[in-house]
Amino acid sequence: MQNKAKGLHISIVNARFTIKAEEGDPGAKARVNKKGVTVWEKTFGTLEGRIMNMSVQDGTFGKQLNVKIKGDRTEGVLHIQFDSMNALRLIGSLHAVDIDKPVTIDITPETYESKATGDMVQTSSIHVSQDGGRWVKLEWNKENPGDLPDLKKVKFKGQLVTDNSERLEFLEKYVADMEWDEGPEESKPDLEVEEVETPPKGYKAPAKAEEKPKGWKGSKKSSDDDDMPF
Repeated sequence: MQNKAKGLHISIVNARFTIKAEEGDPGAKARVNKKGVTVWEKTFGTLEGRIMNMSVQDGTFGKQLNVKIKGDRTEGVLHIQFDSMNALRLIGSLHAVDIDKPVTIDITPETYESKATGDMVQTSSIHVSQDGGRWVKLEWNKENPGDLPDLKKVKFKGQLVTDNSERLEFLEKYVADMEWDEGPEESKPDLEVEEVETPPKGYKAPAKAEEKPKGWKGSKKSSDDDDMPF
């Protein structure tokens, strides 16, 4: 994919929206990525703009949900691991918003105890709102799953594992059948897209961002949240 100068490539790392930066950029922080390379990034808790397109594409770390968002003067592509709760949450929020108007996408860190290991697991949760309202309810949930296929238990190497292949196929078709104002964006091959499942030792919730990219507006949902990046 051509990397336009005006566009941002946004991933989710350590429960934050993250964009690449250069060492010395105001607000940039260093992180060692999966390849053991030190990278510089800026992180944020909120995005706001119109969703111009959403598509599922192959990426280096598996399929990505690519969401093109256009703000007042800047546009970017949010890349999310497709096989994730955040992809399901974002897709499942579309029924409750007007896609011809800007939306606000918030991300919050979450911690829970793993039933399998008993360890504390760090993950993140995406929430969508519009016009300053509350976070919208998902189209599918435990009480009202609708036509979302159930997860299945299958035996693999003597162990019961969860098979969500039918659900992923359903969601991919759901996205493909929607009508968008612009064409799909391809996955960025060298972009790291990850969710932190087991936090590193000493992990703490990320600090609020120190700088906001130009051209984007932030959510006014919370009066005590000064992290309004887009």
